[in-house]
Amino acid sequence: MGVNQQIFERYVNGEITALEGLPMQKQAKFQALSKTLKQVVSKLPEEIRIGFDITLTGTQNILMKNCNTAIEQLDSDAFYKALKEREHYDSELHTLADNFFSNLSTDKRGNKYDRQQGWETDLENTFRRYSKELNGSIKCSSDE
Repeated sequence: MGVNQQIFERYVNGEITALEGLPMQKQAKFQALSKTLKQVVSKLPEEIRIGFDITLTGTQNILMKNCNTAIEQLDSDAFYKALKEREHYDSELHTLADNFFSNLSTDKRGNKYDRQQGWETDLENTFRRYSKELNGSIKCSSDE
């Protein structure tokens, strides 16, 4: 983690003294980054906001690296763009996950993929469809 990332993390987490001793111009850049972060994250749906700082896929890792690079360069425009790319990707993942779970078989009690006749096949087919859609989403996101 770069020096600017460390300062930014401290500042965003409420450490008031994090910007002390920095030139005013640099303080203003950190404040702009913080404003950008709040602007994007505050508009995220709750289910995406909860896991937004967690990376589960390689693509998320690349997108977060872009965010970190923008922070290190104190570039709020690039930071905004990287945050929006991550938001778009996470929204797609969330939609795919919702579709995946809604397509699973349900038994008479409402339990998903319960141990009923043929449940393994239904679950395997749903996983296969989900995996195919996910791969398609990842290719589309990386092509942009």
